Amino acid sequence: MAGRPSKPIELILLEGKTHLTKKQIAERKAKEDSLKSNSPYQPNKKVKNNPVALEMFYKLQKLYKDIDYVDGLDENIINRYCLLTAEVDSEEILLERMESDIDKCENPGQMVTMYKSISGMEGNLNRSRDMLLKMEDRMFLNPTARVKNVPKKQEEPAKTANDRKFGNV
Repeated sequence: MAGRPSKPIELILLEGKTHLTKKQIAERKAKEDSLKSNSPYQPNKKVKNNPVALEMFYKLQKLYKDIDYVDGLDENIINRYCLLTAEVDSEEILLERMESDIDKCENPGQMVTMYKSISGMEGNLNRSRDMLLKMEDRMFLNPTARVKNVPKKQEEPAKTANDRKFGNV
């Protein structure tokens, strides 16, 4: 199906003028409401077993509590984001430890192996951070993602002297 994706009806109404009839608006609202599961999202077992991920889960739960569109259907991506955040934290700690241990290496072969391990670990860390950024965009957790979804204000054109005299003729 070609074309751009449709906007939610609430966003269309916030933007102001619309080409839709009242009947079409009511139908779209009903369809969008049927997509909501109205069930809360819960941490999965892996998140519950990881204290860093669980802390992030509860932080997101606070942030999303007043947003109607976040519900049980979003449980998987929220859990994945929490686990990935915990993974990035542990990778950063491990990388710092490896960088501090490289000074203790006495054997040149061991030092080369350590440098290779560090560079591979940095590559993994960068990929994980990129995935986090993409997930943050989808979950509206960064300013850029939120700005993209704010409706633009429709400024009315300044009225000319003829408009003031004759109105909308």
